Amino acid sequence: MTVRAALVRARAADRAGDTAAARRLVTRAVREAHREGLRRPFTEAGAWIRPYLTVTTPRHRHPPRPGRPRARPRPSRS
Repeated sequence: MTVRAALVRARAADRAGDTAAARRLVTRAVREAHREGLRRPFTEAGAWIRPYLTVTTPRHRHPPRPGRPRARPRPSRS
């Protein structure tokens, strides 16, 4: 699916009130546009797309790194 086709489908989903489908299609369009180096389809899409282009950070974007090994407790000098 082309970037523009995904955006047309996303706009239709948005108008129908299906925000989950719209967000999924916009995400697909963004990924494809990134591969192709495209920006213009998003500027030409209009204001409806802005809420779908907000950046959200997933809680666990990358698997958590293993922590440093715990330091051994120092023996008390009593």
